[in-house]
Amino acid sequence: MSTFHVYGKDGGLITEKSNPAPLNDYAITHFFAEEYVKMFSAKNGMPYVIFRLSNSYGCPKDTHTSKWYLLFNDLCKQAVLQKQIALRTNGSALRDFIYMNDVCISMEKVLEKEAIRNELFNLGAGSSLSLLEIANLVAAAYKEEYDSEIPVKTNPADKTSYATTLVFNNDKLKTTIGFQPSFCFKEEAKKIFKLLEK
Repeated sequence: MSTFHVYGKDGGLITEKSNPAPLNDYAITHFFAEEYVKMFSAKNGMPYVIFRLSNSYGCPKDTHTSKWYLLFNDLCKQAVLQKQIALRTNGSALRDFIYMNDVCISMEKVLEKEAIRNELFNLGAGSSLSLLEIANLVAAAYKEEYDSEIPVKTNPADKTSYATTLVFNNDKLKTTIGFQPSFCFKEEAKKIFKLLEK
């Protein structure tokens, strides 16, 4: 498992043929791991498949998870505990979000095909949403679940101009296993709400 961060891009078209340009320790570490795996393959014939994952989302197993800092989890937690959602940015940054169940199914299908080895796949939904759109989906799920509206606030102090397009291309995954993304933001948000109520 690697990460789309190895590309060092937050906008434009990103395919498996895009040149890696990791910009932080997290990305560099994953890119190094990719190269380490390839080295072992070349040296010892070890087969591999590398998945460069975008941003996955889904309800955590329990409240003891250490992953509440992840955007989707954080927004859901804000909705339940603070009765509002406050973004730290102006909300215009784009992200590709893939449902965690799609991640598991995709990996399983690829790895079941023994002919598919020594390959690299972008593992993402193939479409992007802004952080504000994600926040609004969480707020909409909250309204559906509790019949109560909560405000969604952006940070007016953030004057950053974010990329206006982001396509984390997953055509290779679609061609290989017929991948079609699920969009379960509201359903997963409601599950997180219920989890936090316990």
